[in-house]
Amino acid sequence: MTKEKFLALLDRQSRYPENLSGLIQNAKKQLIEAGVSDSEINELVHDVRLRRGLYKPKTAATQTMLNVSFEDKDKVKAMGGRWSANQRRWFVDAGADLNRFEKWL
Repeated sequence: MTKEKFLALLDRQSRYPENLSGLIQNAKKQLIEAGVSDSEINELVHDVRLRRGLYKPKTAATQTMLNVSFEDKDKVKAMGGRWSANQRRWFVDAGADLNRFEKWL
């Protein structure tokens, strides 16, 4: 499955949020097998959910600190998170969409 097919499929099916979770999981497996990275997949899912109004973006009013494990640091970095050497923690700047970082809030 290509990213374009995945996006088209989620776009059609996302009108039914109760079915979306299983659909996403099945499609993610196919995309991973095709070599698409987790961060790219998460970005696609995020875009579809926003377009369908399944959630409204929560925008960070100020710099927001994240609780990121070592295993997740590359994902967070790819999504736009930044490392604070002074505080030795990951963060996102004001204006970032916090829905994308929900796992680490």
